[in-house]
Amino acid sequence: MSIEAGAVASGGFQRGAKVVKNTAGSAGNHNNVPVPWDAEDYDLDSHWASSPNPERLTIGSGYDAVILGTTVWMDNMGATRLRTAIIVNTAFSDDAGVHYTEPNSFPDDPAQNVTTGPIDVGASTDYYTVENNSSDTSWLYVATGNFWMMVLPT
Repeated sequence: MSIEAGAVASGGFQRGAKVVKNTAGSAGNHNNVPVPWDAEDYDLDSHWASSPNPERLTIGSGYDAVILGTTVWMDNMGATRLRTAIIVNTAFSDDAGVHYTEPNSFPDDPAQNVTTGPIDVGASTDYYTVENNSSDTSWLYVATGNFWMMVLPT
């Protein structure tokens, strides 16, 4: 797959969106809880909305594939085996549509980074979220983070 010359919008940004989390919040007790994002850094085609689903980046129509990435900083956690994943729609599993990192141990305030290769768009209603999970009973707190999507046009 190649990226067409028109994939770069005015201002030098790729087509897509980047959302950020500036305020810490609980990510739940070892559950797969989507991270709700606070604001957009840029959004060139209405891929994010603060309501009703601030955790989602949506695809819309006219795109063949997306590339996604996230960095999430965790805080106040005693968790072991944390998983941070980029989810396609609602599927949290180890299938081809889920991309994740799962280190075995953590320093204080660890950063989790996940980046995908191109993911084929299944439908114009597809959406993407970032979810965290811990294999123990510790509460997870997302201190800050970002989530970005570059869309590849048809």
